[in-house]
Amino acid sequence: MTVAREFETPTYLVHAVRCDGWWAVDCPGVDGAATHIRTLSQIDTVARDALARALGVPADSFDVVLGNVNFADAAVTDLIAKAHMERALAEAAAARAEEALRAAIAALSDLGLTVRDTGRVLHS
Repeated sequence: MTVAREFETPTYLVHAVRCDGWWAVDCPGVDGAATHIRTLSQIDTVARDALARALGVPADSFDVVLGNVNFADAAVTDLIAKAHMERALAEAAAARAEEALRAAIAALSDLGLTVRDTGRVLHS
């Protein structure tokens, strides 16, 4: 009996740096895959084509993922990193709040409160 094996599609991480109105795109570890684009919306198509040429494989035989996006002005890159960090912290806080809310609902339900009273207590 032959067992079919599923193979993962190779994934290449590409990085973009904003420079003089263009995005310089590179895939670390793949020589000849550097390219440039006007907008990040072009990155999948253009980076895929550059990688396919550099690797000598069909463009649909791998995936492309955008990694780091940097700017020549380090202050801008730092602001973006801070925004990402603050968003992650806010998402973590929202998850903790959701957990606390569920625990409070369960406790109020155990006390015999109606759904309407529970809602009133939690929104007061």
